[in-house]
Amino acid sequence: ADPFASAEKILKNSPDAKIVFYAGGASDTLLGRAVELKAAGFISKLESPESLVFAQQQIMNGQDYYSPDFQKRMVRTRGIIPRSRLKTLSPRELE
Repeated sequence: ADPFASAEKILKNSPDAKIVFYAGGASDTLLGRAVELKAAGFISKLESPESLVFAQQQIMNGQDYYSPDFQKRMVRTRGIIPRSRLKTLSPRELE
């Protein structure tokens, strides 16, 4: 099953739901999809138990949480919206 399709269905029925992805790794494309869905978090399975508790607290307090190894692969445009680095490439750069 496609977790992003499932997330879209959840958000359609419950717009205030907080979507969190938990993965061993993620491509820039997957990170970009999570950001487009306005996921509250993308957590690495390599995180310590303490980090998982911290992530949960951040999300429950209305903050987003992306694991540091995923954050490194994202950029902020205009200082507001985090995006996958892939989304910042021009059509020519994607060739």
